[in-house]
Amino acid sequence: MNTSIYENHVYKDVDFPIIFHMFNISNEYKDFTMNWHENIEMLYFIEGSGIVTCDSLRLEASAGDIVVVNSNNLHAIQSSTLNCRYCCLIVDKYFCDSFDFSTGDIYFKEMIQDTLIREYFDIIIREMKSQPPYYKVSVKAAILNILIQLFRNYGLNLTTLIHRNGDKKLDMVKAAISHIRKHYKKDLSIDEICFNIGFSKYYCCHIFKEITGRTIVDYINFLRCSYAHKQLSLGKHNVSEISEMSGFKNSSYFSKVYKHHMGIPPSKHQVK
Repeated sequence: MNTSIYENHVYKDVDFPIIFHMFNISNEYKDFTMNWHENIEMLYFIEGSGIVTCDSLRLEASAGDIVVVNSNNLHAIQSSTLNCRYCCLIVDKYFCDSFDFSTGDIYFKEMIQDTLIREYFDIIIREMKSQPPYYKVSVKAAILNILIQLFRNYGLNLTTLIHRNGDKKLDMVKAAISHIRKHYKKDLSIDEICFNIGFSKYYCCHIFKEITGRTIVDYINFLRCSYAHKQLSLGKHNVSEISEMSGFKNSSYFSKVYKHHMGIPPSKHQVK
């Protein structure tokens, strides 16, 4: 039975909120753990073939294909050939939002064959491998061009998507996540969330934990801590101010929860 894990993305360089990896997996790789996150993820297949599971979709991708893992999609990948080589690009949602690319509010076609996007991926691969001067600027420029292509040509109608998937549990969890993301910095209760998405408290909490592997409260706290992490890195506010800005009523509780999610106390992340 597959399990699901929330993937926590923390960036060492706040000005370069991008994760890029090259992977080479074989068909003997058996870890099919599902993971999910708010950030958009793109997989560019270079050699061999693989199977990508996105929510209820099972996509077969081969060399030259690009698979888009939309925000909050449960996903996993396995090789369907002796070897499968691909690159994984994850772009922080706040970076996208800063350029008016709200990747959390739109769904893209999952399987893409686009020559221009491939060219931008090739640029990213070269820049990340050799890291010449200004490589980060070059990579961010290529990513913005990829986002332009996605938003112009590959957006899906949300109603069509829900009907296509037909998974009521996933729809409910995504509705809950959407409401939480909009209001997590405010005083937010489970009762309010359940009322707004139209499900009972017991059912909502049970299914949310079943699908995500987290409780609703844990998810809210994670979002608050992620926001706090960014604010602490900017160095414009102290811990108490950021605690309140992030939706916490108590600074001591904030410190405890922050250390649980981020690994260190908030004071250690402050810019001196």
